[in-house]
Amino acid sequence: MVLRKLRTKMFFFLWFMAGVFIVFIFVEWGMSSTSTRKLSPQERGMVGMVNKSSIPYHNYSNLIEYYRKQGVPLWKCRDLAFNTLVEEALLNEILNKRKIVLSDEEVVELIQNNPPPALLEDTLLQTGGNFDINKYHEIIANPANIKWLESYESAIRDQVPRQLLYQIITSATRPTTSDLVEAYMVENTQLEIEYAVIDSTQFNITEPMLLEYYNTHKNEFIATESPIINYVVFNASIRAEDETYIEDGAKEVLGLAKNGAPLESLAIEYGYPIKETITPTDLLTGPIKKEDGYHIIKGNIDLCIPIRPSDETIARTEEEATSFIESAKEGFSEAAKSYKLQIHKIVVENPVGNPAAGGASSGASSGTKNKIPVDLSYIDLKTKGKLIGPIEGQNCFYVIYTLGVEKAYTPDFYEIKDEVYNTYWKYKANEMAQLLIPQVSGTNFNEILAANNIVVKTKTLSQQDSLEDRQLFLKSLNIPQDKIAKVETNGIYLIHCLKRDEPAKEEIEKSIPQFGAKWMKEEARIIYTEWIQGLKEKATIKDYRYKIY
Repeated sequence: MVLRKLRTKMFFFLWFMAGVFIVFIFVEWGMSSTSTRKLSPQERGMVGMVNKSSIPYHNYSNLIEYYRKQGVPLWKCRDLAFNTLVEEALLNEILNKRKIVLSDEEVVELIQNNPPPALLEDTLLQTGGNFDINKYHEIIANPANIKWLESYESAIRDQVPRQLLYQIITSATRPTTSDLVEAYMVENTQLEIEYAVIDSTQFNITEPMLLEYYNTHKNEFIATESPIINYVVFNASIRAEDETYIEDGAKEVLGLAKNGAPLESLAIEYGYPIKETITPTDLLTGPIKKEDGYHIIKGNIDLCIPIRPSDETIARTEEEATSFIESAKEGFSEAAKSYKLQIHKIVVENPVGNPAAGGASSGASSGTKNKIPVDLSYIDLKTKGKLIGPIEGQNCFYVIYTLGVEKAYTPDFYEIKDEVYNTYWKYKANEMAQLLIPQVSGTNFNEILAANNIVVKTKTLSQQDSLEDRQLFLKSLNIPQDKIAKVETNGIYLIHCLKRDEPAKEEIEKSIPQFGAKWMKEEARIIYTEWIQGLKEKATIKDYRYKIY
């Protein structure tokens, strides 16, 4: 009886203690949740967001390492990796929306009938010099190869839907014969021209002239609403010990090359750039010091070990920039003065969310005319009073302080005097060109222009020229032989077409089939690139790579 009462009391006592414990746990959790601060994106292992998808740090880090091994400079690797992962996230979103996935049966069929390219070249899988599909089937049926098979399956599930999406997006690339003929003509035509450039030296431009033009064309100089920022630069200067270290590294690479290591393999292993030499040599030579680095040459391969700050110097510079940020929290200008840094003020032309932004620059505004060559596309620069950084550039770090948004307005003449000057002389050059064109002909081109103190030059133009000349070629392409026209690129040109060297009809008919395949491939690439760009412009993309205070 007593034992029964004790057991009964113990039963209620245990439930009471359990209740107290549960209450204690909830109270403790509640106190912890209210006292614990919210983790930043970086602390949660995120470098960015694309709509509702996060970009994990480990993916970003792995991709940076991949690009480094391709010889891409580290400061470029970061933006390249981030933008690649942004595109990947957008593609995954589209694939899910369109339900472009492979069934298990489709994956099995692809594995069975599409060996990886590396295996196609494997002599162990060949019979009589040809790839033997039966030997391949033995490999995929072997349980010992299950890990490799799982990896191949994963690659197929990842890549094939992307290839299908690419085909869907670019399926509109269906040129007519006339389209291909026109494209072939552009690629294979040469123009011999004589030309004159009408530039600002032709005019005696005074300030009253500029003021008059500005007052009658104010609507052309309206500054759009844009974020304004201040920034400072911490340069990682190359120290004497850095160059010694680089030279020692070059000698080490040379030693490996002397022992038989191919330069291409060493370039991949160490992340050094290579290029083809103009004058190939059978002898292994180097290291030869040039302006851009130490060069090791063999055959037609030139491997360059760049002269740049060491990782230690870069780390010290980043540490200094981080220390500056702590001081700048109390005042950006005061900190800059203390660190003896120049403050640069610019207006960001491409606001957050526009992937076309390759950095920031000033326009018609109170900002100075300089640029910060880093990608600020996905950072919110409109909120006033934010410190952002350190942001790595080429052998330097930037720290940004946001000043808010400059509303759309018409700037004062003296704020944009240089811009008014450039606009005005081009206006005058166009005016002069329109007056001269009726006066000149193929026989008096030189004479008339010389009378107006304009120098005439000759040039051969084609689609294969440098960017500037290619633009001039495309603008001049429709000028008939022995005719004259005005062309505007980065300057105002008067063009006299002396000769058009065009492909014959027989050549076009013979070349069109092969050319058409190449043209369609390039056109598909352009269409796909523009489609990706459109996705970026519509997406909500956030960049968490840099700390914002």
